[in-house]
Order: sequence, then structure tokens, then C-alpha cells
Amino acid sequence: MCEDVVARFRCSPTHEEHGEDPLRFKHHVQCPPVVASRGPTCPSTQRERVHILQEDEDDKDCPECRGETPPETP
Repeated sequence: MCEDVVARFRCSPTHEEHGEDPLRFKHHVQCPPVVASRGPTCPSTQRERVHILQEDEDDKDCPECRGETPPETP
């Protein structure tokens, strides 16, 4: 199963107040069968949402709040 990786940012309370997800999307990790086949990525319904602690960036705003384009899902 593929995984959507998320991270908590300093601006997460603001997003939560606006009814948005406080854990911001970071990137998509492909599962071994997808990598091996070099085919399309797993559909979003077949992805598990995970939170990897070492990716936390509590001291920074998320890319959107910094005015950057968020990473695209491959």
C-alpha cells in the first residue's frame, strides 16, 4: 500500500481554526509493487495516511503559508 506522508507545522492551529487539516500533506511514498511496475500510483482510496515524526517542522510555517507551491503527488 502506498502512503501519504504528512507533517505538523507551526501554523497548524491556524489551519485547524479554519476547518482545515492541521497536519499538512508533504509527499507521497509509492508502494513496492507500483515502483516495480513503474505504472500509475496507487489511487488515493488505497493509500494509508501516515505521520513520520522525523519530518515534523514545528518551527516553520507550511509551504502554503510561506508562499511556496506545495509538492505534487507523483
